[in-house]
Parts: sequence; C-alpha cells; structure tokens
Amino acid sequence: MAKETAVGNGKLGPDEVDKYLAAQLPEHRAELERIIDIVTAELPEAKPVISYQIIGFALGKKKFFYISGWQNHLSFHGNYSDNGVSFSEKYSEWFTLKGMTLQFQAKPQLPAEIIKELLAFRLERI
Repeated sequence: MAKETAVGNGKLGPDEVDKYLAAQLPEHRAELERIIDIVTAELPEAKPVISYQIIGFALGKKKFFYISGWQNHLSFHGNYSDNGVSFSEKYSEWFTLKGMTLQFQAKPQLPAEIIKELLAFRLERI
C-alpha cells in the first residue's frame, strides 16, 4: 500500500509547491510558508520544489533541505545528528525524532533561529 501524504495519492510535479501548500491544514500551511520564507531569505538562490512528494530546496539540481506537512505534525527530513547529538536532543522541547526525521508542531511556532541553524547544518553537508 502506497504511503499517503497530506495531499493525497496524486503525484505532484516539481513546480507544484503551491498545490502542496494548498492541500495542507491552515496552521500547517502557514508554518510551511514561513519556513520557505526563512530559507529563501537566508539563501535566495535556493528554490523550493516538490521532490519525493514533499517540499525540497534545491541549489541547482542538488536538493539538500526537505520539509513536509502531515495530519498531526510537520517534519524536517534528513540526518540532523552531529557527533551523536541530534537536534531532537538539543531542542527536545520542539522536536521528536522518528528515524532520521525531526517532527514538530505548527504551534507554538518554531523559532526562526532554530530553522536557520538546521539550514546551516544541512548546507555544511552538501
């Protein structure tokens, strides 16, 4: 059985970020849009695209930072562990860890400084 995302079973193309966002719960959409704004303000050359049916950010053809919205949480995808200490431990009041995915809630709003730190962490690894 295929895994269903918040947008349903339809496949989205790379340039359909707006469609992905439109299918989100209002509070999740607002937080995803805020994260997109923070990332593109920090890294104007990064373009949000749909990759693996979630939002990824690309520098050229290289995707390096992924976010998604689900029914009960939002997620940052990828490895967020440095020397055995993960961001879920460092910021346990904000994140839970499932596999290598950081899960968090739309409210209370994730501080912009943490989003920027996650972005810098991922950039160091590409």
